[in-house]
Amino acid sequence: TSRFDETGLPWVGPSPNMPDLASATHYPGTCLFEGTPLSVARGTDHPFQQVGAPWLDGRELVRRLESRDLPGVRFEAVRFTPRAPGDGKFGGEEVEGVRLHREGPDYDAVVTALAVLLEAREMSGELWSWRESHFDRLAGTDALRLGIEAGLGLDELQRGWAEARGAFWASAQEYLLY
Repeated sequence: TSRFDETGLPWVGPSPNMPDLASATHYPGTCLFEGTPLSVARGTDHPFQQVGAPWLDGRELVRRLESRDLPGVRFEAVRFTPRAPGDGKFGGEEVEGVRLHREGPDYDAVVTALAVLLEAREMSGELWSWRESHFDRLAGTDALRLGIEAGLGLDELQRGWAEARGAFWASAQEYLLY
């Protein structure tokens, strides 16, 4: 399979919140933040490429994330101000957080976002909350949220994902056209 940027085709943004390939690249993971109090930078030039909240310390968040040695990603501390965000989060208010930069073929948007989620949740303390039904719908189950609440770490949370992905691809083969 080829990544979109390897096809030579022009990018046509499907929505104002998916203006470029970078946003689409991070979306499979950062969409989970729509079920949290954090902004996914709707109403900025970099939606779904960055997440933040007024109470976060972006440099500290980057420091914590860099210590995880996640492959294919670089973290940048950022400040941004959502303008008329469709999700209503922090419109006109400066927030601080992290911007994700894909830097290699081994980048995993979901695992990276999950690491950001774990660190941001810990840093948020009592300011953290879930939009439970929304988060669970985005995750496809309540298991991820409940695992986070139970204190599971990144490796424990993704245990079984590789097997489930393999089973899905095996069952999908007869339906693939090319």
